[in-house]
Amino acid sequence: MTHKQLLSLLGLLAGNLVICALLVFLIQSNRPLTTAELAATLAALPTATSTPTSTPTPWPTPILPSEGSLVCQREAGEALYRLGLAGSVHIAPGGRLEVNLHSRAPAVERFADAKEEVWSALGVALFLHDKGCVPFDPVQVIVLDTRWDPPRPQVRVLAHLDDLKAWQQGRFIDAELVARLQVTSPRD
Repeated sequence: MTHKQLLSLLGLLAGNLVICALLVFLIQSNRPLTTAELAATLAALPTATSTPTSTPTPWPTPILPSEGSLVCQREAGEALYRLGLAGSVHIAPGGRLEVNLHSRAPAVERFADAKEEVWSALGVALFLHDKGCVPFDPVQVIVLDTRWDPPRPQVRVLAHLDDLKAWQQGRFIDAELVARLQVTSPRD
């Protein structure tokens, strides 16, 4: 055997020894701990307070509107259109009638600025009730400032259907109804 062949053979033998040593190391590092080793490891760990783990919240199941509420919403939208008002109408699953109006005034900051639009929207609510639409109460009218994107609520009025019916029947005058409304606006 030549000197060159002997060096090659010794190099291969050294490489095999390194590979075997690595395999032994990997096998030893992946073996399960003995009971004594596990007890010593757990004793060395600091005591930790238990932190509650958060569980993921499932996606809510959407409540689909009934056919009756869709028909009522469409009729309310048509009534608003006939009055020259732009907006949207939604009957929430809890029974609240929500009317979102786009203001005709350049800047609506008080109830007085949007009074005509609010009265019209309350009239549409009474129209829906008289027509026998799905039951709803209360009625919420929001007048939106459309100068912003998305539009910002400026005047928010909450009225109860019993008060509106009493007003419609003449048992209340306008001032008494206004006193019973829950009005929220930046300047009132």
